[in-house]
Amino acid sequence: MKLVSVVVPVYNVEAYLEKCIDSIIHQDYENVEIILVDDGSTDRSGEICDRYSQQYNNVTTIHQNNMGLSGARNTGTANANGDYIAYVDSDDWVSLDYISYQIKLAEKYNADIVAVKQLSVWNEVEPNQSDKRELVETFSNKEAVNEMCYGYKFGASACKLIKLNIATKYPFPVGMLYEDLAVMYKMLSECNCVVYSNIGRYFYRRRATSIINQSFNPKHLCILDHTRELRDFVQASYPDITKAAVYKSAYVITQIMPMVVNANERTVFKSLKTEMGNYFFNVFFNPKVKMKYKIRCMVIVLGFGFAKLESNVEYSIKNKQGKKM
Repeated sequence: MKLVSVVVPVYNVEAYLEKCIDSIIHQDYENVEIILVDDGSTDRSGEICDRYSQQYNNVTTIHQNNMGLSGARNTGTANANGDYIAYVDSDDWVSLDYISYQIKLAEKYNADIVAVKQLSVWNEVEPNQSDKRELVETFSNKEAVNEMCYGYKFGASACKLIKLNIATKYPFPVGMLYEDLAVMYKMLSECNCVVYSNIGRYFYRRRATSIINQSFNPKHLCILDHTRELRDFVQASYPDITKAAVYKSAYVITQIMPMVVNANERTVFKSLKTEMGNYFFNVFFNPKVKMKYKIRCMVIVLGFGFAKLESNVEYSIKNKQGKKM
């Protein structure tokens, strides 16, 4: 059996950590090593990690000074011994066949990376998938980068099953946000085959006001640097899918815009509006872009007031979603 290294970066998540670790401990795939990286937690998270590593032989805990998500993942990767590595965020959890299912797909299709649908979960309630028909698709490296840019099946999240020799080539950038976007397209470009399944086996914990409550920090703008590097890479390596990379640049602006308008950062908004203007017609006339995203781009081009209104509506929808569950 292939050895799979599961890396869990841990920082101040004592309320969620046990559910995450338990979901990995009880996998129906036997050959798993679990690496818990306590990234300088100030709550009981480090103690919880130690308890698991004392109880289970396949669990290792590493304590380090706080380096952020990237630094914790890099430490875990450096200590991994597996044929494959899987990153699981410590406030999320996975199905009990998460590893075995992905290994089955990796071996069947000789895949370098396997992605399964990530399901957003509000208040611990897992979506019902009992009536969903399984659909498995394979992608070349170019097709995978293209899909990552549009994000309709899988996006830039590093929470995938990845061959370790690929993951070690591309460490996550320490001290920067949106670290997955900085490296995932590079990893995908190394692949001969990428496999995706539409059956969700990774559960991504959502909190109704998580985005809107984030305070704007200029560090959030590093996502624009990541997408510029992505565009340069795509133009050089796969010029016929440049439209996808341009769309990704526009899309990330729509994602950070709620923080900008709610912080009343009008100077930053003006800069982002100008950048969106450079992408707008390319995005609007791209048949692969869904209308709701075209509208979000248009709202930013129309001005601060429209963007503020759209942000308030989005917040109201997310808040209602959280209360219903």
